[in-house]
Amino acid sequence: MYTSLASSTQFQTTTLENLSGDSPANEISSPSRIAELAQEILGHLGNASQEIATLNDETRFLSINARIEAARAGGRIGAAFGVVAQAIQDLSGKTTTVARTLSERTGAALSELARISTCLGTKMQGEKLTSIADHIIDVIDRNLYERTCDCRWWAADESLVNAFGQSSQQGFTHASRRLGVILDSYTVYIDLVLCDLSGQVVAHGRPAQFCSQGMICRQSPWFRRAIETRDATEFAFESVHHSHLVSNRKVLVYAGVVREDGQLNGKPLGVLGALFDWESLGQKLVEDLPLDHDEMQRTRCLLIDQNDMILADSKRQSVGEPLNLLAGREFLSRSRGFQEFIIDGERTLLAFSTSRGFETYATGWKCVIMHRLDDLA
Repeated sequence: MYTSLASSTQFQTTTLENLSGDSPANEISSPSRIAELAQEILGHLGNASQEIATLNDETRFLSINARIEAARAGGRIGAAFGVVAQAIQDLSGKTTTVARTLSERTGAALSELARISTCLGTKMQGEKLTSIADHIIDVIDRNLYERTCDCRWWAADESLVNAFGQSSQQGFTHASRRLGVILDSYTVYIDLVLCDLSGQVVAHGRPAQFCSQGMICRQSPWFRRAIETRDATEFAFESVHHSHLVSNRKVLVYAGVVREDGQLNGKPLGVLGALFDWESLGQKLVEDLPLDHDEMQRTRCLLIDQNDMILADSKRQSVGEPLNLLAGREFLSRSRGFQEFIIDGERTLLAFSTSRGFETYATGWKCVIMHRLDDLA
């Protein structure tokens, strides 16, 4: 039931490759190429029309000269020559009319084709980015659901329960070793800390790396919320923050109460806090998007919580700050989708997906992807 992030990461990698656009069904360049070709043909057509107009001007000039010479020649020969010259001028005029009509009609059709191709490309890109956002937020929910299970399961570990029963340094030393063994298998955690009911750290699994022994966590949200849980089925949570327990590294904390005899409704003895390495999941997901280099240059991916606070940013610019996005604010109140907006003066495709949850857990967060389209003309 309890698996490490390694298995989930494998799932993540496989699925993102399927979204990468390598298959014909997800080929984004085709509509763009159609639009480019339409514009190219339109350019050629314009050049050809200009050349036809130039040739017709020359033909009309020759026709006028011919009529002048016909007038000078006079007689039957001059009259006949004048008729031919007039016919040439009339033909030149008709050719100009036909060429102009062809250029206008074909140009309009090609412009419409380019517009439709561009819209189709935007729609396909929007669907692709929404699918990526769907997947990222699903991976988040699945992995963090496991964290809720871990903290409740480990809080009932016999070595932790017995450490409080013995109330001796030997018992807490044994608990630290046990936490170290768990960390060796679950490398997505930076540390596991065990606190007594006063909030003091009495044991942790990484004594060689961190000096949290004896630190006080009484005011930490995860500790206070854990103390308020009613039984062993409940857990506490603190969102992304820098923790003094692990040299100010960025963590999520899931916590469960250690209870007497490890029983569901046992008397509280202490609190176990599991410090999850946020960089290994959140930041990695928003940076490793299945997009090519040009797309990545135009794209910013964010994870935001229910209060629109930025938890991860592919540009590493605004983590911990609110998402100040006037355009698309109402749009983001939906569950998922994509739409084009003007953001910071640029045409931008905004795609997002909201947490749907996994099993009994849902973060309620959103993955938001902003993809800059062509610069405004």
